[in-house]
Amino acid sequence: MGLPPLALYIHWPFCAKKCPYCDYNSYAIGWHPEEAALWAKAYIRALETLVRDYPAHRLDTVFLGGGTPSQMPLSVLESLFSAIHDLFPARADAVEITLEANPRDISKTLLQIYYGLGINRISLGVQSFDDNELMFLGRDHNAKVAREALDVVATVFDRYSIDLMYGLPHHTVALWQGRLEEALSLGTRHLSLYQLTIEPETGFYRPFQRGDYKLPENSILADLFNLTHDVCADRGLLGYEISSFAALGQECRHNLHYWHYNSYFGVGPGSHGRVHHNGQTYALASMKNPLAWREGILNQAVGIVEKPPLTPAEVALERLYMGLRMRRGIQRSDFQALESGGYIDGQAYQRLRNQGLMGEDSQTIFLTKEGRLRLDAVVVDLMV
Repeated sequence: MGLPPLALYIHWPFCAKKCPYCDYNSYAIGWHPEEAALWAKAYIRALETLVRDYPAHRLDTVFLGGGTPSQMPLSVLESLFSAIHDLFPARADAVEITLEANPRDISKTLLQIYYGLGINRISLGVQSFDDNELMFLGRDHNAKVAREALDVVATVFDRYSIDLMYGLPHHTVALWQGRLEEALSLGTRHLSLYQLTIEPETGFYRPFQRGDYKLPENSILADLFNLTHDVCADRGLLGYEISSFAALGQECRHNLHYWHYNSYFGVGPGSHGRVHHNGQTYALASMKNPLAWREGILNQAVGIVEKPPLTPAEVALERLYMGLRMRRGIQRSDFQALESGGYIDGQAYQRLRNQGLMGEDSQTIFLTKEGRLRLDAVVVDLMV
Protein backbone atom coordinates (compact mmCIF):
# COMPACT_ATOMS: atom_id res chain seq x y z
CA MET A 1 0.00 0.00 0.00
CA GLY A 2 2.89 2.39 0.56
CA LEU A 3 3.09 5.25 3.00
CA PRO A 4 -0.09 7.21 3.84
CA PRO A 5 -0.34 10.60 2.10
CA LEU A 6 0.35 13.82 3.98
CA ALA A 7 -0.59 17.45 3.38
CA LEU A 8 1.62 20.19 4.80
CA TYR A 9 0.20 23.62 5.64
CA ILE A 10 2.69 26.44 6.31
CA HIS A 11 1.29 29.58 7.93
CA TRP A 12 3.02 32.95 7.47
CA PRO A 13 1.06 35.25 9.81
CA PHE A 14 2.16 38.69 8.64
CA CYS A 15 0.37 41.11 6.30
CA ALA A 16 0.90 44.65 5.09
CA LYS A 17 -2.47 45.44 6.69
CA LYS A 18 -5.25 43.59 8.48
CA CYS A 19 -8.45 43.31 6.44
CA PRO A 20 -11.63 44.09 8.44
CA TYR A 21 -13.34 40.77 7.59
CA CYS A 22 -10.35 38.58 8.47
CA ASP A 23 -10.41 36.42 11.60
CA TYR A 24 -7.32 34.40 10.69
CA ASN A 25 -4.23 34.49 12.87
CA SER A 26 -2.63 37.39 11.01
CA TYR A 27 -0.88 40.60 11.97
CA ALA A 28 0.06 43.83 10.22
CA ILE A 29 3.24 44.10 12.31
CA GLY A 30 5.75 41.83 13.90
CA TRP A 31 8.75 40.77 11.82
CA HIS A 32 11.94 42.44 10.68
CA PRO A 33 14.04 41.56 7.60
CA GLU A 34 17.18 41.06 9.70
CA GLU A 35 15.35 38.24 11.55
CA ALA A 36 14.66 36.21 8.41
CA ALA A 37 17.23 33.57 9.35
CA LEU A 38 15.57 33.09 12.75
CA TRP A 39 12.17 32.60 11.12
CA ALA A 40 13.60 30.09 8.65
CA LYS A 41 15.27 28.16 11.48
CA ALA A 42 12.01 28.09 13.48
CA TYR A 43 9.91 26.81 10.57
CA ILE A 44 12.44 24.11 9.76
CA ARG A 45 12.77 22.99 13.37
CA ALA A 46 8.98 22.84 13.78
CA LEU A 47 8.70 20.68 10.67
CA GLU A 48 11.56 18.44 11.75
CA THR A 49 9.85 17.95 15.14
CA LEU A 50 6.59 16.87 13.49
CA VAL A 51 8.37 14.46 11.16
CA ARG A 52 10.23 12.99 14.12
CA ASP A 53 7.10 12.59 16.27
CA TYR A 54 4.82 11.37 13.46
CA PRO A 55 7.02 9.60 10.88
CA ALA A 56 6.25 7.43 7.88
CA HIS A 57 4.19 9.69 5.63
CA ARG A 58 4.40 10.45 1.92
CA LEU A 59 4.22 14.18 1.21
CA ASP A 60 1.54 14.89 -1.40
CA THR A 61 0.78 18.62 -1.07
CA VAL A 62 2.13 21.83 0.44
CA PHE A 63 0.05 24.97 0.96
CA LEU A 64 1.54 28.28 2.04
CA GLY A 65 -1.19 30.43 3.57
CA GLY A 66 -1.53 33.35 5.91
CA GLY A 67 -1.39 36.17 6.47
CA THR A 68 0.32 37.01 3.21
CA PRO A 69 2.91 34.40 2.21
CA SER A 70 3.75 36.36 -0.95
CA GLN A 71 5.48 38.74 1.49
CA MET A 72 7.51 35.93 3.06
CA PRO A 73 11.25 36.58 2.61
CA LEU A 74 12.66 34.60 -0.27
CA SER A 75 15.53 33.44 1.93
CA VAL A 76 13.00 31.83 4.29
CA LEU A 77 11.20 30.15 1.40
CA GLU A 78 14.45 28.84 -0.07
CA SER A 79 15.61 27.39 3.26
CA LEU A 80 12.21 25.89 3.94
CA PHE A 81 11.93 24.16 0.56
CA SER A 82 15.45 22.80 0.91
CA ALA A 83 14.43 21.24 4.22
CA ILE A 84 11.19 19.86 2.74
CA HIS A 85 13.12 18.13 -0.04
CA ASP A 86 15.53 16.65 2.51
CA LEU A 87 12.75 15.42 4.81
CA PHE A 88 10.50 14.08 2.05
CA PRO A 89 12.81 12.99 -0.80
CA ALA A 90 10.37 10.63 -2.55
CA ARG A 91 7.92 12.20 -5.00
CA ALA A 92 9.29 15.68 -4.35
CA ASP A 93 8.80 16.52 -8.02
CA ALA A 94 5.15 15.41 -7.96
CA VAL A 95 3.98 17.40 -4.93
CA GLU A 96 1.29 20.04 -5.45
CA ILE A 97 2.68 23.24 -3.89
CA THR A 98 0.32 26.22 -3.61
CA LEU A 99 1.17 29.73 -2.46
CA GLU A 100 -1.43 32.35 -1.57
CA ALA A 101 -0.55 35.70 -3.10
CA ASN A 102 -1.72 39.28 -2.77
CA PRO A 103 -2.31 40.86 -6.22
CA ARG A 104 -0.19 43.89 -5.29
CA ASP A 105 2.82 41.65 -4.63
CA ILE A 106 2.73 40.01 -8.05
CA SER A 107 5.47 40.44 -10.63
CA LYS A 108 6.63 38.10 -13.35
CA THR A 109 10.10 38.00 -11.81
CA LEU A 110 8.76 36.96 -8.40
CA LEU A 111 6.50 34.31 -9.93
CA GLN A 112 9.39 32.85 -11.90
CA ILE A 113 11.39 32.60 -8.68
CA TYR A 114 8.47 30.80 -7.05
CA TYR A 115 8.23 28.42 -9.98
CA GLY A 116 11.95 27.72 -9.75
CA LEU A 117 11.55 26.82 -6.08
CA GLY A 118 8.97 24.18 -6.98
CA ILE A 119 5.77 26.13 -6.36
CA ASN A 120 3.35 25.00 -9.06
CA ARG A 121 0.03 26.57 -8.06
CA ILE A 122 -0.98 30.12 -7.07
CA SER A 123 -4.05 31.14 -5.08
CA LEU A 124 -4.69 34.82 -5.82
CA GLY A 125 -6.58 36.79 -3.16
CA VAL A 126 -8.62 39.02 -5.45
CA GLN A 127 -11.90 39.11 -3.42
CA SER A 128 -13.57 41.42 -5.98
CA PHE A 129 -13.03 43.05 -9.35
CA ASP A 130 -14.98 46.14 -8.25
CA ASP A 131 -13.11 49.11 -6.76
CA ASN A 132 -15.87 50.11 -4.34
CA GLU A 133 -16.14 46.57 -2.99
CA LEU A 134 -12.37 46.34 -2.60
CA MET A 135 -12.38 49.58 -0.60
CA PHE A 136 -15.17 48.26 1.62
CA LEU A 137 -13.24 45.03 2.18
CA GLY A 138 -10.10 46.97 3.11
CA ARG A 139 -7.97 45.50 0.35
CA ASP A 140 -4.75 47.26 -0.68
CA HIS A 141 -5.26 46.68 -4.40
CA ASN A 142 -7.79 47.92 -6.94
CA ALA A 143 -9.56 46.08 -9.75
CA LYS A 144 -6.94 47.08 -12.34
CA VAL A 145 -4.13 45.66 -10.21
CA ALA A 146 -6.12 42.45 -9.69
CA ARG A 147 -6.69 41.93 -13.42
CA GLU A 148 -3.06 42.68 -14.25
CA ALA A 149 -1.88 40.26 -11.55
CA LEU A 150 -4.13 37.52 -12.89
CA ASP A 151 -2.76 38.06 -16.41
CA VAL A 152 0.81 37.72 -15.14
CA VAL A 153 0.02 34.61 -13.08
CA ALA A 154 -1.48 32.95 -16.18
CA THR A 155 1.76 33.48 -18.12
CA VAL A 156 3.82 31.54 -15.57
CA PHE A 157 1.48 29.00 -13.99
CA ASP A 158 -0.86 26.45 -15.55
CA ARG A 159 -2.68 25.93 -12.25
CA TYR A 160 -4.03 28.87 -10.30
CA SER A 161 -7.13 29.93 -8.43
CA ILE A 162 -8.76 33.21 -7.50
CA ASP A 163 -10.68 34.01 -4.31
CA LEU A 164 -13.88 36.09 -4.48
CA MET A 165 -16.39 37.12 -1.81
CA TYR A 166 -20.16 37.36 -2.15
CA GLY A 167 -22.98 38.26 0.18
CA LEU A 168 -21.74 41.82 0.63
CA PRO A 169 -24.33 44.29 2.01
CA HIS A 170 -25.42 45.59 -1.41
CA HIS A 171 -25.33 42.27 -3.26
CA THR A 172 -28.38 41.22 -5.20
CA VAL A 173 -28.74 38.16 -7.37
CA ALA A 174 -28.37 40.19 -10.56
CA LEU A 175 -25.33 42.09 -9.27
CA TRP A 176 -23.51 38.97 -8.09
CA GLN A 177 -24.27 37.18 -11.34
CA GLY A 178 -22.51 39.98 -13.20
CA ARG A 179 -19.53 39.87 -10.85
CA LEU A 180 -19.29 36.09 -11.19
CA GLU A 181 -19.60 36.03 -14.96
CA GLU A 182 -16.90 38.68 -15.23
CA ALA A 183 -14.54 36.53 -13.16
CA LEU A 184 -15.33 33.46 -15.24
CA SER A 185 -14.69 35.38 -18.46
CA LEU A 186 -11.08 35.90 -17.37
CA GLY A 187 -10.28 32.25 -17.95
CA THR A 188 -9.57 30.93 -14.49
CA ARG A 189 -10.27 27.22 -14.05
CA HIS A 190 -10.56 27.30 -10.25
CA LEU A 191 -12.61 29.67 -8.11
CA SER A 192 -12.81 29.79 -4.32
CA LEU A 193 -16.01 31.68 -3.51
CA TYR A 194 -16.72 32.70 0.07
CA GLN A 195 -19.77 34.26 1.63
CA LEU A 196 -18.94 37.28 3.77
CA THR A 197 -19.51 36.47 7.43
CA ILE A 198 -19.02 38.85 10.33
CA GLU A 199 -16.88 37.31 13.07
CA PRO A 200 -16.12 38.69 16.54
CA GLU A 201 -12.76 40.42 16.93
CA THR A 202 -12.71 41.57 13.32
CA GLY A 203 -12.83 45.15 12.12
CA PHE A 204 -16.33 44.67 10.73
CA TYR A 205 -17.84 43.35 13.96
CA ARG A 206 -18.55 46.55 15.91
CA PRO A 207 -19.90 48.54 12.92
CA PHE A 208 -22.14 45.58 12.11
CA GLN A 209 -23.37 45.38 15.72
CA ARG A 210 -24.10 49.13 15.64
CA GLY A 211 -26.20 48.63 12.53
CA ASP A 212 -23.91 50.63 10.25
CA TYR A 213 -24.68 48.11 7.53
CA LYS A 214 -26.68 44.93 7.06
CA LEU A 215 -25.92 41.74 5.20
CA PRO A 216 -28.46 40.37 2.69
CA GLU A 217 -31.41 38.41 4.07
CA ASN A 218 -30.99 34.64 4.38
CA SER A 219 -33.32 34.04 1.44
CA ILE A 220 -31.12 36.23 -0.78
CA LEU A 221 -27.97 34.51 0.50
CA ALA A 222 -29.51 31.17 -0.44
CA ASP A 223 -30.28 32.50 -3.92
CA LEU A 224 -26.69 33.75 -4.26
CA PHE A 225 -25.37 30.34 -3.19
CA ASN A 226 -27.56 28.48 -5.68
CA LEU A 227 -26.79 30.93 -8.47
CA THR A 228 -23.08 30.49 -7.83
CA HIS A 229 -23.28 26.72 -8.28
CA ASP A 230 -25.49 27.00 -11.38
CA VAL A 231 -23.44 29.66 -13.19
CA CYS A 232 -20.14 27.94 -12.47
CA ALA A 233 -21.50 24.58 -13.62
CA ASP A 234 -22.73 26.16 -16.87
CA ARG A 235 -19.14 27.33 -17.47
CA GLY A 236 -17.64 23.91 -16.73
CA LEU A 237 -16.52 24.60 -13.16
CA LEU A 238 -18.27 22.11 -10.90
CA GLY A 239 -18.71 22.88 -7.22
CA TYR A 240 -16.65 19.96 -5.99
CA GLU A 241 -16.87 21.37 -2.46
CA ILE A 242 -19.21 23.91 -0.88
CA SER A 243 -16.99 26.90 -1.68
CA SER A 244 -14.69 25.46 -4.37
CA PHE A 245 -15.34 25.30 -8.12
CA ALA A 246 -13.03 23.79 -10.69
CA ALA A 247 -12.73 22.43 -14.18
CA LEU A 248 -12.01 18.71 -14.33
CA GLY A 249 -8.47 18.07 -13.12
CA GLN A 250 -8.06 21.56 -11.62
CA GLU A 251 -9.27 20.70 -8.11
CA CYS A 252 -7.03 21.75 -5.22
CA ARG A 253 -5.43 18.51 -4.07
CA HIS A 254 -4.36 20.06 -0.79
CA ASN A 255 -7.88 20.98 0.28
CA LEU A 256 -9.10 17.53 -0.75
CA HIS A 257 -6.79 16.13 1.92
CA TYR A 258 -8.80 18.00 4.55
CA TRP A 259 -12.14 16.86 3.19
CA HIS A 260 -10.99 13.26 2.82
CA TYR A 261 -9.74 13.46 6.42
CA ASN A 262 -6.16 12.52 5.56
CA SER A 263 -3.27 13.45 7.82
CA TYR A 264 -1.94 16.99 7.60
CA PHE A 265 0.75 18.93 9.43
CA GLY A 266 0.40 22.59 10.30
CA VAL A 267 3.61 24.60 10.69
CA GLY A 268 3.66 28.22 11.85
CA PRO A 269 1.97 30.41 14.45
CA GLY A 270 -1.65 29.43 15.03
CA SER A 271 -1.55 26.52 12.59
CA HIS A 272 -3.47 23.31 13.17
CA GLY A 273 -3.05 19.72 12.13
CA ARG A 274 -4.67 16.29 12.23
CA VAL A 275 -2.48 13.21 12.23
CA HIS A 276 -3.55 9.57 12.17
CA HIS A 277 -0.80 7.72 14.02
CA ASN A 278 -0.65 4.32 15.75
CA GLY A 279 -4.42 3.88 15.62
CA GLN A 280 -5.17 7.32 17.08
CA THR A 281 -6.06 10.68 15.56
CA TYR A 282 -4.18 13.59 17.08
CA ALA A 283 -5.28 17.22 17.03
CA LEU A 284 -2.25 19.49 16.75
CA ALA A 285 -2.29 23.22 17.45
CA SER A 286 0.53 25.77 17.56
CA MET A 287 0.94 28.85 19.71
CA LYS A 288 -0.87 31.79 18.09
CA ASN A 289 1.49 34.59 19.08
CA PRO A 290 4.20 34.66 16.39
CA LEU A 291 7.10 35.66 18.62
CA ALA A 292 6.08 33.24 21.37
CA TRP A 293 5.84 30.48 18.77
CA ARG A 294 9.24 31.31 17.30
CA GLU A 295 10.98 31.55 20.64
CA GLY A 296 9.30 28.39 21.89
CA ILE A 297 10.47 26.47 18.85
CA LEU A 298 14.01 27.83 18.93
CA ASN A 299 14.65 27.68 22.66
CA GLN A 300 12.73 24.63 23.88
CA ALA A 301 11.83 22.93 20.59
CA VAL A 302 8.18 23.42 21.57
CA GLY A 303 5.48 25.44 19.90
CA ILE A 304 2.66 22.92 19.77
CA VAL A 305 0.35 23.74 22.64
CA GLU A 306 -1.85 20.68 22.48
CA LYS A 307 -1.81 17.23 20.93
CA PRO A 308 -4.47 15.11 22.59
CA PRO A 309 -5.80 12.05 20.82
CA LEU A 310 -9.36 12.70 19.69
CA THR A 311 -12.13 10.49 21.00
CA PRO A 312 -13.88 8.16 18.51
CA ALA A 313 -16.96 10.42 18.67
CA GLU A 314 -14.87 13.50 17.82
CA VAL A 315 -13.27 11.68 14.91
CA ALA A 316 -16.69 10.59 13.65
CA LEU A 317 -18.01 14.16 13.78
CA GLU A 318 -15.03 15.55 11.90
CA ARG A 319 -15.07 12.81 9.26
CA LEU A 320 -18.76 13.38 8.62
CA TYR A 321 -18.53 17.16 8.53
CA MET A 322 -15.51 17.23 6.24
CA GLY A 323 -16.79 14.50 3.93
CA LEU A 324 -20.20 16.10 3.43
CA ARG A 325 -18.57 19.35 2.33
CA MET A 326 -17.70 17.58 -0.93
CA ARG A 327 -20.18 17.40 -3.77
CA ARG A 328 -19.61 13.66 -4.10
CA GLY A 329 -20.02 13.25 -0.35
CA ILE A 330 -18.69 10.56 1.93
CA GLN A 331 -17.98 6.98 0.91
CA ARG A 332 -20.97 4.74 1.62
CA SER A 333 -18.73 2.23 3.43
CA ASP A 334 -17.38 5.00 5.72
CA PHE A 335 -20.88 6.28 6.42
CA GLN A 336 -22.11 2.79 7.24
CA ALA A 337 -19.14 2.22 9.55
CA LEU A 338 -20.02 5.40 11.45
CA GLU A 339 -23.66 4.28 11.65
CA SER A 340 -22.81 0.78 12.85
CA GLY A 341 -20.42 2.30 15.39
CA GLY A 342 -23.31 4.17 16.93
CA TYR A 343 -22.28 7.68 15.85
CA ILE A 344 -24.93 8.34 13.19
CA ASP A 345 -28.68 8.20 13.68
CA GLY A 346 -30.00 6.03 10.84
CA GLN A 347 -33.56 7.29 11.29
CA ALA A 348 -32.36 10.89 11.06
CA TYR A 349 -30.62 10.01 7.79
CA GLN A 350 -33.81 8.58 6.33
CA ARG A 351 -35.72 11.66 7.45
CA LEU A 352 -33.16 13.96 5.82
CA ARG A 353 -33.39 11.91 2.61
CA ASN A 354 -37.18 12.24 2.62
CA GLN A 355 -36.80 16.00 3.10
CA GLY A 356 -34.62 16.18 -0.01
CA LEU A 357 -31.51 17.26 1.91
CA MET A 358 -29.46 14.09 1.35
CA GLY A 359 -29.06 11.55 -1.41
CA GLU A 360 -27.03 8.46 -2.24
CA ASP A 361 -25.71 6.36 -5.07
CA SER A 362 -23.94 3.03 -5.20
CA GLN A 363 -20.71 4.46 -3.77
CA THR A 364 -21.38 7.63 -1.82
CA ILE A 365 -23.82 9.45 0.46
CA PHE A 366 -24.02 13.17 -0.16
CA LEU A 367 -25.89 16.41 0.43
CA THR A 368 -28.25 17.74 -2.20
CA LYS A 369 -28.07 21.39 -3.24
CA GLU A 370 -30.60 22.25 -0.54
CA GLY A 371 -28.66 20.14 1.95
CA ARG A 372 -25.42 21.99 1.25
CA LEU A 373 -27.16 25.18 2.34
CA ARG A 374 -27.78 23.54 5.72
CA LEU A 375 -24.57 21.59 6.26
CA ASP A 376 -24.14 22.44 9.94
CA ALA A 377 -27.74 21.65 10.84
CA VAL A 378 -27.68 18.40 8.87
CA VAL A 379 -24.54 17.17 10.63
CA VAL A 380 -25.99 18.02 14.05
CA ASP A 381 -29.17 16.14 13.13
CA LEU A 382 -27.23 13.09 11.94
CA MET A 383 -25.01 12.70 14.97
CA VAL A 384 -26.31 10.59 17.85
